[in-house]
Amino acid sequence: MMAGEIKENQIQTRIHRALKELEELVNQGFVSRQDLLGIFEKTKIVRHPGVSVLTFQQVFYFIGALLVILGFGYFVFLVWGSWTRIIRVIFSLGLAAFLYGAGYYLHSRYPKLAIFSAVSFILSAFLFPLGIGTFLDFIHIPAARSGGLVINSALLFIIYFGSYSALKNDIFLLFSIAAGSGFFLSLVNLFVPNPSETFISHLVLILGLSYLALGYYYRLSKKYISNLLFLFGFPMFLGSAFTLSFKSIFWLVVFPLLLAGTFYISVLWQSKLILGIGTLLTFIEIGRLTAEYFSETLGWPIALILAGLSIILVGYFSFEVSKRYLKKSAVA
Repeated sequence: MMAGEIKENQIQTRIHRALKELEELVNQGFVSRQDLLGIFEKTKIVRHPGVSVLTFQQVFYFIGALLVILGFGYFVFLVWGSWTRIIRVIFSLGLAAFLYGAGYYLHSRYPKLAIFSAVSFILSAFLFPLGIGTFLDFIHIPAARSGGLVINSALLFIIYFGSYSALKNDIFLLFSIAAGSGFFLSLVNLFVPNPSETFISHLVLILGLSYLALGYYYRLSKKYISNLLFLFGFPMFLGSAFTLSFKSIFWLVVFPLLLAGTFYISVLWQSKLILGIGTLLTFIEIGRLTAEYFSETLGWPIALILAGLSIILVGYFSFEVSKRYLKKSAVA
């Protein structure tokens, strides 16, 4: 047995013994719920330096496997054009199914090899769109057209969300969100083949708003997924509103209110990520207002001075908000 495994077993033994003693103290009434919550509030959870998520050996395995996959993928790219449709279908869907099965086997039988099961799941998730697309082409449904894209994204959503429901693996949740977004966009494109710029802006705004809703839903249970959704959702939502403000008086008035709401939400949700996005977009809005409304009336020198002072004030305000109202542990 490796030294690391021995140490890990010792830690697990200590944890089990401590929990057993704590359970006895709770049953005897010496420790209350408030006592336990007080410990969690006062103590910062820090990973023990002796226990690492990835060992150097696993990192080397990952790098080696990645190089093998890149080499194999490049070889397939070179010979792909010479294959018949049926060979492409068998290869792409077969390899996707094989990698999915390998990931499931490692996930269920060897939990300690989570990194390898995750790699297998990710590769299979990337291969399924290619496999389904080649199959659609094989049965004479153009995979690159709107109808084929709708079918492909719908099947992918079923596969990914079904896998997430069964395995509770967050990798498939991320792919489910991506597939659902693709289904929404391809379905809209099926009914509106030549959308205007304004229509596209509204479409992105709705998609960004859905990301924000999902991010809020997973804000407490899945922090990193929530962060990713906010990272994409806020720029999509606010960026679309910013684009629409050039064409609509309504959005011209509403957009600054949305920026103010972003700062409020950053405090409410204790999110430095949201605060940073709001600050950056506020800088962009100041630049737009300066160029559009003040450069000709006041002249560029005065307009630039006002813009610079505004940016300084916003930066100071953002720093004070982060310092006074956001907890030090708030990284989202």
